[in-house]
Amino acid sequence: MPTAHNELRVFAWGRDLHRDTQDFTVVPSRLAIGGFVIDFGCEALLDAQGQAVELRPQAYQVLRYLALNAGRLVTKDELMASVWPGSVVTDDSLVQAIGDVRRALGEAGHGIVKTVPRRGYMLVAAGATSEVAKQNPARRWMAAGGGVLLLLIAGVAWQSLGRNDAALPSVGPGTPPSIAVLAFKGPPNDADGDALARDVAADLVSELARSPYLRVVSSQSSFQFAGGQTPLAEIGRRLRSRYIAAGTVRRDGEQLRIVVELLDSQGGQVVWSSSNLIDRADLPATQLKLVSRIAGSLQTKVSGTEQRQALAQPPKTLDAYVLVARGRAMQQRYTAQGMRESRRFFEQALVIDPDYAPAWAYLGITNTVDIGLRLTGEWDNARLGEVLTQIRRAIALAPDLPVAYLALAQAQALARNFDAMLTAAQRTCQLSPNDADCFFILGHAQYRMGEVEAAARNFEQALDRNPMAPAYLPAFYATALWGSRRLDEAVRFADECLAKAPEFWRCRQDRIAALVELDRVPEAREEATRLLARFPQMTAEQFGSTFADTATALRQRRIAAARAAGVPPGTIPDYLRDAQARGVVPAGFAVAGLEPLTGGRTGARVFAIRPGYVLKVLPRNTWRVEAMQAPDAGEGPLWLSGATRRLPAPVACPTVDVATHVDNDEWWMLMRDVSDGIRARGAFTESDERVLLAALARLHAHYWAGCNGLDKLPLAAARGVTVALTETVAFVAGRAQAPADWVRRCADDFTPLKMLLPTFLEMLGSADADFFIQLTSDRSWHQGLDDAALTLTHGDLRRANIAIAGGQVTLLDWEFASRAPAACDLQWHWFLHFWAYPPDSRPPEARAPLREYYLAELETVLGRPIDREEFERTWDLAWLRVMSMIGFCLADVPNPASPEARHRAKSAIGIARAILDA
Repeated sequence: MPTAHNELRVFAWGRDLHRDTQDFTVVPSRLAIGGFVIDFGCEALLDAQGQAVELRPQAYQVLRYLALNAGRLVTKDELMASVWPGSVVTDDSLVQAIGDVRRALGEAGHGIVKTVPRRGYMLVAAGATSEVAKQNPARRWMAAGGGVLLLLIAGVAWQSLGRNDAALPSVGPGTPPSIAVLAFKGPPNDADGDALARDVAADLVSELARSPYLRVVSSQSSFQFAGGQTPLAEIGRRLRSRYIAAGTVRRDGEQLRIVVELLDSQGGQVVWSSSNLIDRADLPATQLKLVSRIAGSLQTKVSGTEQRQALAQPPKTLDAYVLVARGRAMQQRYTAQGMRESRRFFEQALVIDPDYAPAWAYLGITNTVDIGLRLTGEWDNARLGEVLTQIRRAIALAPDLPVAYLALAQAQALARNFDAMLTAAQRTCQLSPNDADCFFILGHAQYRMGEVEAAARNFEQALDRNPMAPAYLPAFYATALWGSRRLDEAVRFADECLAKAPEFWRCRQDRIAALVELDRVPEAREEATRLLARFPQMTAEQFGSTFADTATALRQRRIAAARAAGVPPGTIPDYLRDAQARGVVPAGFAVAGLEPLTGGRTGARVFAIRPGYVLKVLPRNTWRVEAMQAPDAGEGPLWLSGATRRLPAPVACPTVDVATHVDNDEWWMLMRDVSDGIRARGAFTESDERVLLAALARLHAHYWAGCNGLDKLPLAAARGVTVALTETVAFVAGRAQAPADWVRRCADDFTPLKMLLPTFLEMLGSADADFFIQLTSDRSWHQGLDDAALTLTHGDLRRANIAIAGGQVTLLDWEFASRAPAACDLQWHWFLHFWAYPPDSRPPEARAPLREYYLAELETVLGRPIDREEFERTWDLAWLRVMSMIGFCLADVPNPASPEARHRAKSAIGIARAILDA
């Protein structure tokens, strides 16, 4: 057996397997254990009669890994990394697989596969015998069945069989065989043909990467050897891949001649070659056959191929395929002209074939890159909805297309919807578990959410498969290393990034943060000076924005490091300039001064920005948050959760961007100025009312009965929202002591309460006034609301919080949003619009047909009848709720002493009495 006497640092599935001396053994073709045989060539467990014992694929892989490491303790982490690489799984999956193996081995199962408590598992080697397949000396490193490779860091010498080749892959249990695909060549002097050939090769890389049993080198690295000047052995060494696939592609009308060779980079010989003349419809099937043949040559397999073959849809013509190939080539230039050209090619492909999923996916990627890098100025954050529509079209057409989910994850990152980003990244890795981009996008999502250790492991996997990676990969890896407090490594990879791309500001951010925490502050200040010279508007707040708002500790660490290096803190003008640079607001805005959008009753500051935007600044820690006992509730968290960005049409929210000012503990909410759509008092017509009610029916139906993740949204309970005002009403009326500091702050902040409540109590008279105060403090009736079907309610549907334009209903000020029955929204609006501020002389009871209109719309949207009795019950209970909270608004009339005003106030109290009596 060849032995590497050098000190090696071996990387396998993201774990450091450092050993002073590493023996490389030949993997047996068969292993007998306890009356059974593991046949590595057939990938099967055989019983004493030679019949295959049924095992799930994951269970077999667990058994295989334990058998190849017989007699050695294998940790849980090592098993999970080997069997479920790049996937997010729990211990339950491993426990189930171990149970399956033991059941398959019968009574001896527990004796063969032993549990080492709190550490892992061991396959007992006693009685085990192996049969080693005969191999010719040139291939002794390769396993006879499902052989696997150990990946060595470049520069480590392996003395083997009299050779002195540097850093060639070796064999060792638990690591997958490696393959690199070079850029295929087209006809000489044919740019379109060359783009087509490269695209065929890129598709082959994508299909190979679907297999969990292969290490597939990213085309970003392997395509760098397209010139044909580098010796094959050097390519294999630099890509750490012994086997290389190369080929040519020629187009003849609607047919392609594809020639592929599998080469042994170590010996230079052709292992096999394949020549295929295929038409357009056979392209997916041919690619899958090539994948299977390559995998078979490396003595492993590709799972799920048959199912994917049924789903693969060829383009209607090869012209569409060629246009997509040309678009991908232009996209990779990362220039304004490249973005415009790639967009044009993809759009032309979709004219030819509107149902070609890759064209939709790559169009979405182009527009995402254009928004993120601000290359053309033609696409900005305001158009993210269009991008998501393009990407979701690709997914609808091809649900198993990995690049579509990669595109979706990238777009969700721009939208700062990191939960959705993580979900899309995980789906990418399920479909393509060995693609470098899978590991990168999963790590990207994880570090954004603060899971920096997991992110670092996945970035390491991406770097392993992309050994000649572009600058962004070491940049993101440096961020994860910094987050994990691996500071020296963070500096090293930041330096690597800067060596590749000196103008890439992210690399300098990571370097600054790491240097500060290494107590190398003078160096950090020098680096900050360089950064600010290039980007004078950079702020400490922007350092923290790389992490989600929920990753509070990391954000604060990042901002503190930036400030220690002399980076100025963020200010409102800085934020606005950055928002303009990111395309969130158009050029030419200016801060015009305070201009409250809704009268300024809430204490929020609203800056008017021209053209067409406002910046709302409000404290994160308000009396509302304390009163509702929901620290994650409110307008900012709700927007960041994605709820108000995914409202069902025609409901919309004006917020387009949210940032946290850490020093001031404030929300900064950039919003479209929709004040033109807000109706003046008395101008809310019945037509407006129907538009609003139809929109609310869709909103309430969308989240009805806990659907669409209602239980996961940052919402307060209906009871908490009620308490937020009723406690204060009783306090201001002098009938109760303030039970908490927030009550005093609410009384000071909510000016209308202090102004109107005394007048209202006088209007009622002593008996009704006592009843009203009792209603605010005795909420035994509230349990009925808690038990009803819940939905997402806006909670504060005042006229000033509703803008209607062109059939779209925009809802402002979501501070009182709650998880409550739909009737709570309706009664709030009903009370304020028809009782407190009636638009005309008609009595409120005359609006009953409007309520019926809402119910009919709700049933239409739900597609089923609703329980009218339950709705009537919650309608009545919601009346008690709104009366106890804001009944004092009945006194907000020109002449509170008038008989009409007194009659209206006492009538409202009469309804509340009747409901309680019933």
